[in-house]
Amino acid sequence: MAEATKYIFSLMDTSLNFVKSFPRAWFSATSFNTSIYSSTVNVRPFNLITKKGIINIIIGIKKFVQVFTKKLILMLAQSSSETIKYANFASSLDISEPTVKNYLEIAEGTFIWSRLRAFDQNTKKRLIKMPKGYLRDTLLINYIYRLNDIEQMLSRPDFGLIWESFIIEQLHKNLRFTLSQIKLYYYRTQNGAEIDLIIETPKALIPVEIKSGSSFKKEQITNLKNFIDEFSSPYGLIINNGSEIRKLADKIYQVPAIFW
Repeated sequence: MAEATKYIFSLMDTSLNFVKSFPRAWFSATSFNTSIYSSTVNVRPFNLITKKGIINIIIGIKKFVQVFTKKLILMLAQSSSETIKYANFASSLDISEPTVKNYLEIAEGTFIWSRLRAFDQNTKKRLIKMPKGYLRDTLLINYIYRLNDIEQMLSRPDFGLIWESFIIEQLHKNLRFTLSQIKLYYYRTQNGAEIDLIIETPKALIPVEIKSGSSFKKEQITNLKNFIDEFSSPYGLIINNGSEIRKLADKIYQVPAIFW
């Protein structure tokens, strides 16, 4: 048991700093004896903390991380392809907004989640500037929602957002192989005009609408046309479940998702 205890502490920088760094409120919320804590922080760690106390600390940390991480990922799944409202995350997780941003940076850095920044380049229109985000693995979303077959997935009211997340991730991965210098954005004005994805290459901006069905709306064509005219884009795309590549309007093309 002593060897196991020493091994646990060897995984930390120093056990003494580890104990000192814990907030007293955490100890008071557990079975850990705060009087032991206050009377022993200045003593050699292996002599001051009981074996049971060490195990309780490790178990407490593990449970906290498991519960917190599960709740954070669930919230990220529920907000996939929607604008990130840091205040909502902070309130639900009972942490500060700066801490939420730090955790999202960790989620992004570990490839669990991806941030989609708002496009705000050289335009006179008033734009929404909050970022959107999505879980990069849609299988994780299916697992969280307990979706076992295609019928269950298609019946969800937010299937369009799940589909959008999937297509954006496929585009992101495939374009990285052919174009090393690309950036992805979404576009939304305060008047409600929206384009799901803007692909910025070294030479042009490509607006993309993503739809789970095989049809499209006139309003989508209009938004693409307006963006193409304003930013001199060579063309715009509608990615959907159509059966063929075809021209829908001047400089606007339908490309079925199967091609990506």
